[in-house]
Amino acid sequence: MVRTRGPQKRRILPPPDSSYPGKSHRCFCVSFEPQVLIHPHTAASHYSRQSCSVKLPRGQDRLNACSLDVAGCGFLALALMSNRHLTHLSLSMNPLEDPGMNLLCEVMMEPSCPLQDLDLVNCRLTAACCESLSNVITRSRHLRSLDLAANALGDEGIVALCKGLKQKNALTRLGLEACGLTSEGCKALSAALICSRHLASLNLMRNDLGPGGMATLCSAFMHPSSNLQTIGLWKEQYPARVRRLLEQVQRLKPHVVISVAWYSEEEDQRWWRI
Repeated sequence: MVRTRGPQKRRILPPPDSSYPGKSHRCFCVSFEPQVLIHPHTAASHYSRQSCSVKLPRGQDRLNACSLDVAGCGFLALALMSNRHLTHLSLSMNPLEDPGMNLLCEVMMEPSCPLQDLDLVNCRLTAACCESLSNVITRSRHLRSLDLAANALGDEGIVALCKGLKQKNALTRLGLEACGLTSEGCKALSAALICSRHLASLNLMRNDLGPGGMATLCSAFMHPSSNLQTIGLWKEQYPARVRRLLEQVQRLKPHVVISVAWYSEEEDQRWWRI
C-alpha cells in the first residue's frame, strides 16, 4: 500500500483555468495478480484488465489528483463491483471525462452499490454524462452527497440531473458550484427542489444565475415542500431586489442558512472520518 499525505486545505474554488486544490488524498491501494503495489501516478492502462484484480479499502478512499483517466476507470469499476463496504469516494481533480464517468455510473447505479458520498470536483465532466449521473441519483439507495463543482455541465446538464432529483432518491447534499448554470436552467432546478424530499444542502456559488434566475429559485426556496437548510450563495453579488428576496426566504424559514460557507472543514471531517 502506498500512502500520500498532505496538509488539510480549505474548500476554495480557483478560477476555471487553474488547478483545484481540493482535499488532500490519503490512500490508493491497487492489488494485482501476482500482487504488485502501484503508486497513484502509475498509468493503469499499462496493464491488461484480464491480468489483474483491483481491491479498494473498506470504508473510505480519496483518489484525488492521481491522474485517473478513462482507462483507469475500467479498473476502478471492477473494484466497485466487488466492494460492498466502500461508502465514501473522492475522485476530484482527475481527468475522468464523460466516457470514464459513464463507465463508473454503470456500477454506481446498481442498487447494491454502497456509496454514500461521492466527490467529482473538476473532473472535466460535461452535460454528456449527466443523464447517467441522474440515473445514479434515482437508482442508488444509499447516495447522500454528490459534489460536481467546477465541471462544465451547463444548463443542459443541470436539466438532466433534475430529472433524477424529481424522482424518489436519498440525496441530501448537492454541490453545483461553478457548473455553468444560468437563468435558463433555474426553472428546472426550482421544480426539482420543490419535488425533492430529502435535499437539505445545495451549493450554487459562482454560477451566472442573474436576477431572473434568482427570483425563480427564491420561489422554490420559500415553497413549503422545499427542505433546504443550507444554500451556498454570495448574497452581496446580487442587486438589492434579489437580496430582499433572499432575506424574505430567511424570514419565512429562519432555519435556512444562505452563505458562502456552504463547505466546512468540520463537516468534511465528519464525512471523511478515519
